[in-house]
Amino acid sequence: MPGPLTGCPDGHGTDAWVLLFTRDFDERDATTARRTYPGRRVLVNADRNLEVHPAGRGLPRSLLDR
Repeated sequence: MPGPLTGCPDGHGTDAWVLLFTRDFDERDATTARRTYPGRRVLVNADRNLEVHPAGRGLPRSLLDR
């Protein structure tokens, strides 16, 4: 499955990296990713790519919104 590791610009270590998977994903894929990456925050962005963000509070901000 294609998808590079994308670093966060906030200066955190590797725990702050975002996994970005490109394809036509939907909420079913996000549900699977939440089970695969427990404790991480998962979202499907406006381009329908899947983003797996580090653990944290609240909803993650999409890479497209940065």
